[in-house]
Order: sequence, then C-alpha cells, then structure tokens
Amino acid sequence: MQTYFTNDYGGTDVQTLAEYEAAHEAITPASLPTKVQVADFVSALEYSTSSYTGDVKMYMSPDNTFKAVQYYFDNATTRIYTEQMDVGASFLNLENLSPLSAMVDAAGRGVDTKFLLFKSTTEAATLISELNASGVKAARMTTNGYATMHNKGAIIDDAVWVSSVNWTENAFINNRECGLYIMSAEVANFYASAFNEDWLHDYVDPGLTYY
Repeated sequence: MQTYFTNDYGGTDVQTLAEYEAAHEAITPASLPTKVQVADFVSALEYSTSSYTGDVKMYMSPDNTFKAVQYYFDNATTRIYTEQMDVGASFLNLENLSPLSAMVDAAGRGVDTKFLLFKSTTEAATLISELNASGVKAARMTTNGYATMHNKGAIIDDAVWVSSVNWTENAFINNRECGLYIMSAEVANFYASAFNEDWLHDYVDPGLTYY
C-alpha cells in the first residue's frame, strides 16, 4: 500500500494545498449544504470485536480489480452474495463480460447467488427481473433504517471481497480504488450473517408481485 501511495503522491497531477486553494473558492461552514435529516439506525446484530486469522490479498483499480472479481466469481463453488450501490450502464447487458454475467454463469453451475442493488431506477428494476429470470436471486435494497446502502462487497465461498469499487466502468478501469480479498471462513460467515439480515428484509420471490 505504501508503494502505491508513494507512486501516486509523486504523480505530475498532485497539487499542494496552496496550489489547490489558489484555484478554488474557499470552503466555509456557510457554504456547505445543511444536513436536514440523519438516519436513525440501530443494528439488529449484536456487536463485539473479534480477532481472526486469514490470508489477505490486495488489488487496485485501474490495475487489476476487474480481473480479480471475475476470477473469484468464475471459480466460486458454493455461494456468491453481494450488495452493490450501483451498476454501470454497459454491465446492464448480461451478455457483456462483467461481475453480473459471472454471477449468471455461477448460478448455472449450481452456485447460490444473491444480489442486492440499492439503485432505484427503471433500468435497475429491469436488471433485477432479468437476473431472477437468469437464475440469480436478486432484489432492490430498501433503506432498512439507514439513508444509503454504500456497500461494494461480496461473500465468495469462504472468502470476502471488501472494496471501494462500485460495479461501474470508471471504478474498475479509470479510478484509483482498492479491494481486499480476505480468505477466512469465520470472516466470510460474519459478513454473510450481516448480508442475510438485509436479504430477508428485501427479497421477495419473483413468482410474486413485488415491483
């Protein structure tokens, strides 16, 4: 991580604070938007700190996060559970190479695949219907007591993908982003428990009327 930081910090596009302030208007408390509502969220899960042992691999955008997600999804054997804030326009077509098409392929191999999407648009509703028709259990995630679902994580068999990477073209191939692949059944099951809290709140069998 330090190697990446040193490389980025030495880039030609890095500005000093003085250079930035000279090119931008001052930000003052009066210029900031007023926060009119704060979500009142109480976790349904008991909270405690725990220590686990596991191997961790690091990936970075635009270097290799897309290939990493594809690889782990393509090799999943038991489960892929994921929550995503957004999906890029080109990934809405399930014929295109993407984490979504990899989930469809995994479902075809018998992998338990579950997808929760926060974005609420006509395109998102269509995508969810298409995923359900393709064998991936999918639903739109509601607020469930909090204002925004900002997750970009996935549980893959007995490992977890935790990252800043949205499933968009920019996040995979243009932005500087970081992803960690944590290989630990205990960590994976912890995240799976949290995922299932959201899943049970939002998923409705597609055979029923729910959009």
